[in-house]
Amino acid sequence: GTTLTVENADGARFRSPQAVLDALVGALSFDPLAFTRKKPREQFDDLRQIAKVEVDFEALDALNKRDYERRTEINRQAKAARASAEALPVKVVWSGDDDADDVPTESALLDRMEKAAAENSRIDAERARRQSELDRAERLRDDATLFEADAADLAKRANQLADKAFQCRVEAEQIASEVTSAPELPAHENVAELRARLDKVREFEKALARVDERKQHEESAADLERQADAITDAMAAREKQKADAIAAAKFPVDGLGLSDGAVTLNGIPLTQASSAEQLRVSLAVA
Repeated sequence: GTTLTVENADGARFRSPQAVLDALVGALSFDPLAFTRKKPREQFDDLRQIAKVEVDFEALDALNKRDYERRTEINRQAKAARASAEALPVKVVWSGDDDADDVPTESALLDRMEKAAAENSRIDAERARRQSELDRAERLRDDATLFEADAADLAKRANQLADKAFQCRVEAEQIASEVTSAPELPAHENVAELRARLDKVREFEKALARVDERKQHEESAADLERQADAITDAMAAREKQKADAIAAAKFPVDGLGLSDGAVTLNGIPLTQASSAEQLRVSLAVA
């Protein structure tokens, strides 16, 4: 058999002669067809080194991938915000019988209802008291009549009964005068109308709150959309940076390019080119 020993001038031997030759002249130069047998990513890295394309494609692609995912999420949030806004009213119209600018607050109506109920109770109590006094005055008149009848029938007690009758009449007239001269009681305030008005105010305030909520959703959607646009611009700038670097590079064959981690020839992946074209490229690269 035949053997080959590779050693340097100092006598140092190399166990892998092929590795030594590859280091001296390069693996591609030693085997011009090696380029065609490499994987697309390996071809991409070799050509990028040969053409001196000084761009970190992996870093830019990683940033674009990250921004693509961020933009997708932001667009999803923006779409959700738009949907939430669309579900809410644009404006609300007050349905009461007065100006919307004069719509009372719920607390004001509740306070008024409480005061109205208390005043109505006081009026009822005063009316009952006055009626009770009038009833008592009527009873006193009846007593006076009885006393006068007893005075006529009972001569012995005539003076006593007459005096008592007189006193009863005086007191009765005084009571009646006080009651009849008292100021007119006000009419009851309509609590049912106040309650209906309170319901309208509550519905109006709820509708106003939903309008405000719609505005917040719209503002959130607009902000998210602006963020998505900014990310899109950043991604486009990175793609332009890669394209400019590739355009400025000097490739060994016209039409060669780099795209998506692979070598292209006239815009199509090199792996899809004909065998003759791949061979021509491989020899030129070597």
